[in-house]
Amino acid sequence: MNPFYDICDNTGSELDGSVFGTAFGALNEPPAAKLSDIHVSLEVTLKEFFCGSKKEVSYPRQVVGLDGRTCKQETASVEVFIRPGMDEKQELVFKGKGNEAPR
Repeated sequence: MNPFYDICDNTGSELDGSVFGTAFGALNEPPAAKLSDIHVSLEVTLKEFFCGSKKEVSYPRQVVGLDGRTCKQETASVEVFIRPGMDEKQELVFKGKGNEAPR
């Protein structure tokens, strides 16, 4: 019987954090959970689809504090360019503009 069965998963990572806390770069801590994407809908008129336009969208996002562990909510904004003839269901992806995961 494995004496560490209760505190380690099948990869050897500790379930409840590191024995040494954050010492040694917290090597034994489990990786942070991947955060889901943020989806924002934008109201656009027929004229804006036909002629093109620029809009600013604001949305809430999770931001990690300087310690790498605490999280807070902040309002972020991004400029979206509506190009003439753009599809009604067009999805735009902005890398690095979503939630931040704690370390």
